[in-house]
Amino acid sequence: MDSVVFDSTDLGRIEAFLSDAYAPMRIGSTTPDPHAHVDRVEGPDALSIDHLDVGFTMRYDVLPLGRISLCSVHEGAIAGHRVGGGRRSRSFGAGEVFTLAPPDRPYAGTVDRARYSVTMFDPQLLTELAPGRDDDLSPVRLLDHRPLTARRGRALSEAIEDAARALAHPATAEHALSRQAVSHAVATAVLHAFPTTADISPTVADREDAASSTALSRALDHIEAHAADPLTLAELADAAGVTPRALQQAFRRHLETTPSEYLRRVRLDRARRDLSLGQRDDGTTVTDVAMRWGFYHQGRFAAAYRRRFGEAPHETLQDDRRRVRG
Repeated sequence: MDSVVFDSTDLGRIEAFLSDAYAPMRIGSTTPDPHAHVDRVEGPDALSIDHLDVGFTMRYDVLPLGRISLCSVHEGAIAGHRVGGGRRSRSFGAGEVFTLAPPDRPYAGTVDRARYSVTMFDPQLLTELAPGRDDDLSPVRLLDHRPLTARRGRALSEAIEDAARALAHPATAEHALSRQAVSHAVATAVLHAFPTTADISPTVADREDAASSTALSRALDHIEAHAADPLTLAELADAAGVTPRALQQAFRRHLETTPSEYLRRVRLDRARRDLSLGQRDDGTTVTDVAMRWGFYHQGRFAAAYRRRFGEAPHETLQDDRRRVRG
């Protein structure tokens, strides 16, 4: 994964960097000796997560970003934030998370000596993870700038921080499934946190397709054959010959689960297989196996593994090594 570190006390350089990192903007300040520090990590689906420390009062006026954009305030405040075309301005303090603006709208406001993070990704990812009625449905949009509840906002902030740590880990860059899992986890957390235009009601045709076990069999075969590849719901639905919504209905009706949860179980099974086959002298580690199969958060991987197999991942690896030595 790519990473960027920026640090400057020159207002012109700060404006140039922010304009390049986000969108063309104008910034201003009357604070003597301004200082800004930015740490950025990047992932797939145009995902970027920046941690910014702006140690001065900075006015900003930004052109449309073209991406889903979220701001999480850790210290200080974002004051007088206003989206282009809107009549109201709003302020946000420590612990709050909000959308900066829709992808096609400019915004302006003031950073008041704040530490905060900015997360951006391709808007298409929301549509892919919350598919609509058909392939030409308009993109999924967020309907409010604040999460539905404070609890969902906190869960989103935690998901973003988990993703930032994963992207900063060298092992993540080596495994396509882990890279995909990071961007999907952030987008899924956004879908859970905010009200959206996603329509999840099945059509009559979807219900008829869901009743057929043939489509489900095709999807299961595709998962078994391509579990090591980055897979999306749209790709599975295409392999099954039905709409994404119909495939979701089929999994619920016949297996009482979702496509993503079924895929997750298959990948857990593959991880267990690799751990069982691992040898001390070939350098097999739990972290590497987990990353290989798309589990970038080691704590959650260990918990899911124990629930499914009744033992910790390292115990599977150790048991096999004892057998080899014996």
